Amino acid sequence: MKLFEDYARVVDGDYGRAAKDAVVHAVDFVGFRIQHRLWPVLWALGWAYRRLALRRVRIVAVIGSLGKTTTKRFIEQVLPGYRYGQSRRNANWAVPKNLLYARPWDKYWVMEVGIFKKGTMIWHGRLLRPDRVVFTSVASDHLRNFRDLDEIAAEKAVMLDCLADDGVIIYNGDDHRIAKHVADRPNQAVTFGFAADCTVRDAHVQSRHPNRTQVDLSIDGAPMASQVLPILGRGSVYAALAAIAVARCEDLAIDGALERLSRVTAAPGRMQVLALPSDSYVVCDDFKATPDSVDHAVRTIAALDRYRRILVCGEVEDNAMPYQAAYMAIGQAVAGAVDHLILVGHEDLNHMRNEAVLNGLPAQRVCHVGPDIGAVLPVLERLIVPRTVVLSKGASWQRMRRIGLTLTGLPVRCARRKCYNYLRPPCQECSLLR
Repeated sequence: MKLFEDYARVVDGDYGRAAKDAVVHAVDFVGFRIQHRLWPVLWALGWAYRRLALRRVRIVAVIGSLGKTTTKRFIEQVLPGYRYGQSRRNANWAVPKNLLYARPWDKYWVMEVGIFKKGTMIWHGRLLRPDRVVFTSVASDHLRNFRDLDEIAAEKAVMLDCLADDGVIIYNGDDHRIAKHVADRPNQAVTFGFAADCTVRDAHVQSRHPNRTQVDLSIDGAPMASQVLPILGRGSVYAALAAIAVARCEDLAIDGALERLSRVTAAPGRMQVLALPSDSYVVCDDFKATPDSVDHAVRTIAALDRYRRILVCGEVEDNAMPYQAAYMAIGQAVAGAVDHLILVGHEDLNHMRNEAVLNGLPAQRVCHVGPDIGAVLPVLERLIVPRTVVLSKGASWQRMRRIGLTLTGLPVRCARRKCYNYLRPPCQECSLLR
């Protein structure tokens, strides 16, 4: 079984370490399965807790295919005095578990809510009965369990049916699938995005520096002073706009919200920028690698044309189309977006390599190192010069974040090819890292 696929390998000849790793992950797997089985019990406890103890707490539910974690993080930043504390998961048993972290005296509680298959969102909606719903985007996540993007949008929109009577919908005004599900609802709606008719709008689309983006903000058509935020990429700007829209709905001072956003940091593994010497950076966007998220990350790094751009790309996951077609499509997008391409993973990645070369990326600038993460570092040592940006992107179980941690000087001893995250913490907090 997958759980023990890599555990039999001996790390650096240390049999004791290999055995310890296997035991740790086996315990995590058992704990994960126990919590999954307890979902009905957790749901009943959460339902009662919401109705009896959390009646005065304003619940903000963040839904969508991409950007939920970043949006949640930014919303928490603009809410003054917000208390943090939830698990990293966002679907099934994790939703009632995260709700149980809230306290009756909290003013706000922000919840990230995901889906796995059709019919799950109704249970999350009935549990939370949210006061605000923030709808970020509709993309190909979970497309294996749905017929098309419209069906994904319909499933996520079920949360809107569970809004409180005076609830507000805050949604991405640039996504027509979301707009279709919001159009005829009686609830107040607030839009955010880049379109001219969005309530909270940014006219500035691209960033030309890895760790800061200028936001030309306008609210209700009234322009505000430009702000520079420590974020990268269009997705992060959407998250910032959503947070400002929440502040507007809560009658919070926009200037204060922007000042708090100026101190925000990206969530680990989501366009997280780590500084290197000589004005160089590594962008860790390795939490997951669906085709849509890879495309967004590549488009973001393409705008940084003042830097040498290196893409370290692993395998894609949660893919509905044939993998060969997915890799070929990514190869076409990569060709004009990066200066060097390093591939980490199985032989199917050669389809990406071939397509990138056919579309103009010189063959000598493409390197397939195989499945070992450690083989990337000698290649990067040769390629990184002053003013370089390295984007690491790959499947969640590849743990590409180890590349960024190593480049920043953190000792990384873990060399496993696959690490299935049941209850393990992120790499930088994992006891197996060293």
